[in-house]
Amino acid sequence: MYYSFDYWDGDETVAHFTPKEYYIAIPGYVYGGLIASLIDCHGTGSGALAAYRAENRAPDTLPAFRFVTASLQVDYLKPTPLGVELELRGKIVELKGRKVVTEIIVKANGKIIERGRHRDLILTGEYYKKLIASQNRNLVSY
Repeated sequence: MYYSFDYWDGDETVAHFTPKEYYIAIPGYVYGGLIASLIDCHGTGSGALAAYRAENRAPDTLPAFRFVTASLQVDYLKPTPLGVELELRGKIVELKGRKVVTEIIVKANGKIIERGRHRDLILTGEYYKKLIASQNRNLVSY
């Protein structure tokens, strides 16, 4: 799945995705799991950008923020059409301590078709150190 995280628009994060025919649920429409995945990805990406912004840091600076999804809610308001560019907009509603909450809308043809709420936790402490260490070694050998 290729998902394009594009930019900040004021206090909202914006991304675009065009579902291909293999994301079909019923003829002409996307299956709901894809929408949940997009909202999850956009929530995590938005949370990371907000954490960097809060520290006045560029997103590619170290140490990197790493998140886990703590909660994901999706409200499917209308069927999602295949082959139409979707716009995802995220708004940070809470950034406190290790928690980031983002509200997300998904639009097709300019109309809101889904709403989501995403809660992330920033990884810290020993678990975070182990994760970073694992990224610095080859975990799979062929």
